[in-house]
Amino acid sequence: MAPSVAPSACCRREDARAGPCDARAVIARRCLLLLLLAFAVLVPVARSALVEPTLSISRSTVLAGQQIRVVGHGFPARARVRVVLARRVLGRLRAGPRGGFRVRVRVPRGLAAGRYRLSARSRGIAARIRLRVRRSPQPSKPEASPSVPVPSPAPTPPASTPPPEPITLAAAGDIACRPDLVESATACTQARTGNLVETLAPDAVAVLGDNQYEHGELANFMAVYDPTWGRFLDITHPAVGNHEYEGDPERDQAPGYFSYFGAAAGDPLKGYYRWELGGWTLFALNTGAINWTRSTGGNPSLADDCWPVSCAAGSAQEQWLRAELAALPEDACVIAYWHHPRFSSGFGGANQPHVETEPLFDALYRHGAELLLTGHSHNYERLEPVTPEGLPDTAGVTQFVVGTGGRSLHTDPGPQLPISEVLRTDVFGVLELTLEPGAYVARFVSKDGATMDESSGTCHAPPPAP
Repeated sequence: MAPSVAPSACCRREDARAGPCDARAVIARRCLLLLLLAFAVLVPVARSALVEPTLSISRSTVLAGQQIRVVGHGFPARARVRVVLARRVLGRLRAGPRGGFRVRVRVPRGLAAGRYRLSARSRGIAARIRLRVRRSPQPSKPEASPSVPVPSPAPTPPASTPPPEPITLAAAGDIACRPDLVESATACTQARTGNLVETLAPDAVAVLGDNQYEHGELANFMAVYDPTWGRFLDITHPAVGNHEYEGDPERDQAPGYFSYFGAAAGDPLKGYYRWELGGWTLFALNTGAINWTRSTGGNPSLADDCWPVSCAAGSAQEQWLRAELAALPEDACVIAYWHHPRFSSGFGGANQPHVETEPLFDALYRHGAELLLTGHSHNYERLEPVTPEGLPDTAGVTQFVVGTGGRSLHTDPGPQLPISEVLRTDVFGVLELTLEPGAYVARFVSKDGATMDESSGTCHAPPPAP
């Protein structure tokens, strides 16, 4: 048997006599080289895919109004990142090619002292870190010497403080298609309206029901809503719609909706709650699967009402709303929102009023509430201030229908209502509210960024008692 020859010796012998080297040894060397190259390329990629995103901050205790440096690692390469504190977006940026970023942000002035979680979010991924906000120390007054009089300094004018930046709220309903549907000119534009919200950079987002089709399934929320409007989850205050309840045979539960939004959606047995924004008080209310109890619904034996959470006169929801409103001062600025409009020029060739919601509307009117935001009709409509019966009244409630979040458009309304000031059935978009003390500016913005309607108003006292 011939003695074995090492590959290096083979190659030296081949060089020496220009003979053929052992083919198997050459192939083995090439395979080894390819494996080494693949290892060098793939291992860092695999490691980066497994890395959990992390945050660090320049200081863990700050005063309101101070700046801090935020450093992140492990985010998707070149992805958009939002830095959020107390439901306020402090900064927007893009991660670097290796998934890192470094940014300076300012803790909002006026933020109450306490312990918070600062977060950075990107493509459904979030990293959080604890941050403590302290009260600003009060300067101590020096004690004057009893023996040496101190001359009074010349008075200096007080330093002018810059006016606070306006607070904005973005709102729309009827948003995300089910996963198997694709975008067209008239449907499934949730990604475009989501991009619009990101451009508007609001302080808060109100979604007005039917936020995920077809039945508010959690899997659908994660597949479609989350990559588009889920970017604003930390600042979103949702209302529930009929499609979120339609996954349940008796329309009693909306598990996907309450699982996705969590505590932000309120008690799952109620689905209504109150919150504050920029000195305004907001009420998210629950009209649920309102058609379920109608003669054309699945259980016409029930009295016409919101379902499964009643909104009838004397119901727990209606009584809660009246008590909350009664606890506010008369000059409080109030916004309410729910899914089904009290008044609407509608769709399917017919107006679509929901008289079942009149007790809630009446409670708002009696207090002097300013605005009601709704969806359900897949179009945009602004109505003049009216009474619960729909009569024009300067002390009435101004209602907006903003069912233009992306699902589809209802281009076939009934006759435009006499109290309707603007009706658009041809464009997807978002309502932007700029909230100031005692006043608001409303702007309906199309998915392409054009202003389609603009209005304004002031907060007002309740109407005279009947």
